[in-house]
Amino acid sequence: MQRELLRDYALCACLRFGYKDSEVYSDISTPILLNQMLYSSFITDLIKEKSKKYAGNIKGSEVADYNNKRPIIVDCLKYYRSSSLDSLIRSFDSEL
Repeated sequence: MQRELLRDYALCACLRFGYKDSEVYSDISTPILLNQMLYSSFITDLIKEKSKKYAGNIKGSEVADYNNKRPIIVDCLKYYRSSSLDSLIRSFDSEL
């Protein structure tokens, strides 16, 4: 359960930072998830920073029809499902 909450937090943080200039940035999902987690603030801050970095590195589409817009949702889902995020989250099991 805690792993899933941390993974969901990573997704919400990625979306939040990916859409930092929109209403999504003020969405309350990340604080709601934080209140349910047993992880230390060190771990949640680390996930937040990793998510922020990932979102900041999302590049605009090279397909002309998309006018260089960024595929934020698709890329954040890739991050959410990634083995690297999974491994990182699993490495925190001993912290619970």
